[in-house]
Amino acid sequence: MRNRPLASALLLFGLAVYGTPTAGGQAVSGAITGYVYDPSGAPVVGATVMVKNVDTGITTTRNTDSTGLYLITNLNPGTYSVTAEATGFRRFVQGNVVLRVDSTMRIDTHLELGELTQEVSVTAAPDMLKTEKTDVGQAISEHELQSLPTSGRNLSKLYNLTPGVIQNFFQIGAGENPSEFNATLVNGQFFGNSEYEIDGITDTAYGFSGFQVIVPTQESVQEMKITTASYDPEFGSSAGMVAQYVTKSGTNNIHASAFYFHRNSATFAADPFTEKIPGTGKEGKGFGPAPFKWHQGGFSLGGPLKQNRMFWFGDYQFTRNLQGAALTATVPNDAFRAGDFSALAQTHPVFDPRTGNPDGTGRQQFSCNGVLNVICPNRISPVARNLLGLLPRANLNQSTDVNYAGGGTTLFDQDQFTVRYDANITERDKFFVRYTFLNTFLDNPPLFGTKAGGTAVGGLSPQTGNTRSQHVALNYTHTFGMNLLTEARLGLVRFRLDGYQADADLRTNDEVGIPNINTGDRLTGGLAGINVSGPVGLWFMGIS
Repeated sequence: MRNRPLASALLLFGLAVYGTPTAGGQAVSGAITGYVYDPSGAPVVGATVMVKNVDTGITTTRNTDSTGLYLITNLNPGTYSVTAEATGFRRFVQGNVVLRVDSTMRIDTHLELGELTQEVSVTAAPDMLKTEKTDVGQAISEHELQSLPTSGRNLSKLYNLTPGVIQNFFQIGAGENPSEFNATLVNGQFFGNSEYEIDGITDTAYGFSGFQVIVPTQESVQEMKITTASYDPEFGSSAGMVAQYVTKSGTNNIHASAFYFHRNSATFAADPFTEKIPGTGKEGKGFGPAPFKWHQGGFSLGGPLKQNRMFWFGDYQFTRNLQGAALTATVPNDAFRAGDFSALAQTHPVFDPRTGNPDGTGRQQFSCNGVLNVICPNRISPVARNLLGLLPRANLNQSTDVNYAGGGTTLFDQDQFTVRYDANITERDKFFVRYTFLNTFLDNPPLFGTKAGGTAVGGLSPQTGNTRSQHVALNYTHTFGMNLLTEARLGLVRFRLDGYQADADLRTNDEVGIPNINTGDRLTGGLAGINVSGPVGLWFMGIS
């Protein structure tokens, strides 16, 4: 009697493990399971269950076990039909079974007595209530991906459809973020705590604040899933969310699509905040909307290499974005350039560094020709004069901290493509390989000009150059039986950032008199970062 609690616990554990359908890890696929019953509700042992992908024609067959259970794993997301048949019963066909990524659909069937040549067909879609998994999130189908409006056709914007998810605009520098990924915060977590995957291979840039390396194009994605809680163990590294993308494969029919979008400044209203800023607007005259040209187009194509066995798919997308921008900043006014800080003599005295003691006592305020807080011309450093000569002069009210406004044009060009090959080697062996490439060119010029640098006209750090990203996935699966599946998955993610400041090829430090910094290569070229703060405002030169 003393062992009864232990025996009961072991019995319950055995029922939990062996008495329910299990699908295992389904990161890039899904499963269909269920029971087959006769009219009395008894399980039908040895019934044949066939699951057919409507688009590819690939059919997988299993027999029910002693409990009437069948389980078919390693199924690509898509629309399926489920057929169950046994001797002495009418054939049962359930159509319109939509299988989502990383999900398990339960389709129970009740066979009716009759001839096998007779058929009972159900065309209504089965109940989508999820009972086989407890993860919290949502799947977004291909139809929704194509129909929902997204800025720039960027699928990462759809993360906002999930409860608990918010996005901030570019908390990551554009040059280090070629996919234009928006920092995504989930349930209060830092945006670097999320995981992104394409076909089961990580797509996360762990060394760059955890942003998404490549956001696949709309044309290349079959489905995506966003999970925010109760992940499967394989996703245990994420405290935020898990975003999974499954790319398309070819089908038994050739499918093609093409698209093109264009916007320009002719349809833009004038911006009251920038329309009078020098350097912006038509011909840089500061009137009307800033220059803007946006082109985006591409195509997709897929089909069979061998009916029901081998398939191919590819897509290409380009983006060309030219956009004018304007900013305000602080530069030294004419008096400060000449060393005249007399306007600040009472509130912010400027002390002569040649005077005073190490403890700070005995310092003397600058004076030139009897005027306090004025630095005589012979005391102004030649390096300082040269640096001031690089800066533009104030073009707004010189009595305010924000006394300069300027603008320029940013370029953001992208080329991205995906190719994929699928092979249904046997009913139990499946293989696919997929390659995605993204090349981005960014030109975000500095507000103060090539040599002086400063903040980029498009915000954040100024730079120009290419970013190249590559993503590879290979997947092979073999099904031994209803409860045993082996999967070999290999992936490669490469991310190369090749961005420099506008004057990377110049020896600006040498020109202004700062030696031993520019050594002749692009890594040390240009002007060093110089930050100035105080009562005259905050500004910086160069690149820091």
